[in-house]
Amino acid sequence: MGSLRYYKFKDRCLYCDIIQQEVRDRSRLIAENEAFVACCAYAGRFPFEVVVTPRVHNAQFELIRPNEIALLAEMLKSVLTAMERCLEHPPMSFIFHSAPTPQAHREELANVSKFYHWHIEIIPKLTKTAGFEWGSGFYINPILPEEAAKYLREFCGCGLPTGPR
Repeated sequence: MGSLRYYKFKDRCLYCDIIQQEVRDRSRLIAENEAFVACCAYAGRFPFEVVVTPRVHNAQFELIRPNEIALLAEMLKSVLTAMERCLEHPPMSFIFHSAPTPQAHREELANVSKFYHWHIEIIPKLTKTAGFEWGSGFYINPILPEEAAKYLREFCGCGLPTGPR
């Protein structure tokens, strides 16, 4: 698990560091509110792959606070509306990543709440996975995440600038 390796090396959460960097840089940022950040994935496997992450460190989705539910719904509505408008209603996959339960895994996962950060991936189905991807494990993404974020910001209505900083 990459987040565990990062935690062992840096003694902090990988996703907390990613959020901090994405908010500072803003080039892949699509939308943000007081509780969540939505960005195009830095090394996304698919075009317009979006990651929605809570700002506050939390390993498990099921521990989301009541006030964050409405903010998450607001964030998802903004991002999905932008994707629908920009990409002309593509089919999408939603992947909820939540920490594994420590009881079900090895001893090294006993501190999972320290190194894991729940998040949601939204992947629009725009390209076909074929032999190269299946055989090599590498994916061909025809758009830079910064360009994808720029297009989505134009359709988001979230007030973030669409041009370069």
